[in-house]
Amino acid sequence: MLAPAPTRALRRAGIALAGLLAAPTAVAHSPIEGIGEFYAGILHPVLVPSHVLALLSLGLLLGQRGLDAMRVGYCAFLPAVVLGLVAAGAGVTPVAIEPWLLALSILCALAVVLRLRLPLLVAGVLAALVALAVGLDSSPEITGATRAAAALAGSGLGACICLILFAALAELPRRDWQRIAVRVVASWSAASGALVLSLRWLGVS
Repeated sequence: MLAPAPTRALRRAGIALAGLLAAPTAVAHSPIEGIGEFYAGILHPVLVPSHVLALLSLGLLLGQRGLDAMRVGYCAFLPAVVLGLVAAGAGVTPVAIEPWLLALSILCALAVVLRLRLPLLVAGVLAALVALAVGLDSSPEITGATRAAAALAGSGLGACICLILFAALAELPRRDWQRIAVRVVASWSAASGALVLSLRWLGVS
């Protein structure tokens, strides 16, 4: 007997998330051969596990909180990601941004699971922190200022697109099982972030 459609959809989402976590980080900041630096930059956020987890968790949080939180979050996210990208392009990239991204993704995901009604200011601060960390951690391994700038611009656009899509997916559900599905995805994100962070602290990854 086939599983219900919601169950199959959730199962596919889990498999996709596991695949993202298995993506090799050694080439995560390198351009994808044949598509150009800008388009490789657009794909960059979904090729780096810590980035996609943070953007997914933040998007789910903003979408679950509603349109007001989405507006505040977007307004905070855009300048912060630009600031982070500019700093990364200038070589001002702090060491070990990934643990902070994972911690932020866990925090946002747990807020979704628990359906916390965070103040809009808190949602904006979380959006700005995620954006800044994503920007700082997007320094491309490319020689040449023009090519690096194209990759950074693509990374910023890709991050914004991901956030908007994830937030829309969490805001659109109207039925109870759909809202539960959003919380299930958030729980997977929190568990995945905690697992990767634990492995990093243990020196396994």
